[in-house]
Amino acid sequence: MKLVIKNVEVYDPQNHIEGEVRNIYIQDGLISKPFKKPDKEIDGAGFWALPGGIETGTQLATYGLSFYGLKENFPGPSEISRQYAAMGYTHLHESMMFPTTAQGIHHYLSSLPYQDTSASLCLTLREFGTLIGSNIPPEWTVRFFTTCTHRFRALNIRLPETSAHFKESNLARYNILAQRVIDYLSQFSLKFPLLIELTSRLLDEDLPQIPHLYYSHIGRAIDGEYAFKQVSNLIANKGIIGDIGLAPQESHSQLKIEAEIGEGEDLSAHVGMHSPLRYLKVPPKSQSDFVTTLATHTDFKGHLAFSSLCLGAQAKTFYPEIFKRLFETDTSYTISDFVHQTRVLPAALLGLENKGHLGIGAQGDVALYKANNSLPIGEALSRCHTLIKSGVPVLEKGEILDPPPEPIKKTYFRSHTPSERDFAMFAGYFKSYPRIEHLDVPEALGTWEVISLPENNG
Repeated sequence: MKLVIKNVEVYDPQNHIEGEVRNIYIQDGLISKPFKKPDKEIDGAGFWALPGGIETGTQLATYGLSFYGLKENFPGPSEISRQYAAMGYTHLHESMMFPTTAQGIHHYLSSLPYQDTSASLCLTLREFGTLIGSNIPPEWTVRFFTTCTHRFRALNIRLPETSAHFKESNLARYNILAQRVIDYLSQFSLKFPLLIELTSRLLDEDLPQIPHLYYSHIGRAIDGEYAFKQVSNLIANKGIIGDIGLAPQESHSQLKIEAEIGEGEDLSAHVGMHSPLRYLKVPPKSQSDFVTTLATHTDFKGHLAFSSLCLGAQAKTFYPEIFKRLFETDTSYTISDFVHQTRVLPAALLGLENKGHLGIGAQGDVALYKANNSLPIGEALSRCHTLIKSGVPVLEKGEILDPPPEPIKKTYFRSHTPSERDFAMFAGYFKSYPRIEHLDVPEALGTWEVISLPENNG
């Protein structure tokens, strides 16, 4: 299909376009040079045009969330996909995929009809901790990581813990201090994204500066003014980049689960780490204020991609509030800042070069919002009027188009050609799983988009 959006106010900070009235041309699913005789024209007068939104740090099908399927009116993947499309999102990334959950998560992601998808593979110190305590060169750990992305069809590797403390004598070898992990990672030469969960215990450590190393849910580490100053100094002096982890300031009362364990308990799951993962713990309002201030700070907002502490199923409820707060906290916060944090930086964190911008050759994902709106800017940017996914309209006049055109979506992952030695090493460091081949992700689970790793990676 050849499609043109005419006379629209474009915001594309990666290509230094801020509010210029232009025409956007899309051919064969990609942004293209001008052409004649389009198949479809869209009048963009009176609208803002942004690249499609990229959700980078949410939990869509995370370990333990299947409990919520037991709750009445809890949305399924199709409804969640529709809700994100209504806000202008064209790529959804699951941030917490573990080896044992990869099959189930990719099955879920393949059911999302209106967005491209991807996932971070989370590895704990149980999986690669022995590498740190051995004399194996760091480049072999890089090969281990790349083998994992290939095997589990992940877009990047995420380390949700950077230290482990176990009381059991048989787990003594996993008692590893955070600084030892950091020192080990600082020897890496990475050519693909590696995300580290930033926790309060890391704020006093000497964090490394290496290419493609990013920090995840930075806001979780800010539990007061002292931590706020520490994070500010890390960004100012170390130039760290990552996603921020904003939370609503209202209660998460509807995010509680009523089960036999007790009414109103926070949902958590134990995945073999030193403490359970708690999905719904909401920081106090003072912490939310610190995190919002950091996200909108003139010197820091360029380092922080938008992510939230909400579940993907709750984005429709809470994102308008969070977006509105971003524009109200600092009057210098602009639409281009919003695009940078919700499109440009998320694409960089995930390593998606053809997303997050509207340059020629980029994915033809465009979200149109009403420019002359009585709503606050942040709230207006949560109500997409027209959404183009890979050059195909999927939302018009705020209404989703059913059924979704096919094929318009893919699941992105990184791949290389692992050697037999790589696979042998892979199996050796996953001894906690009885048959590693049972964890493989079947080819039929998705329409795959491969991002090849350089042959010399590691």
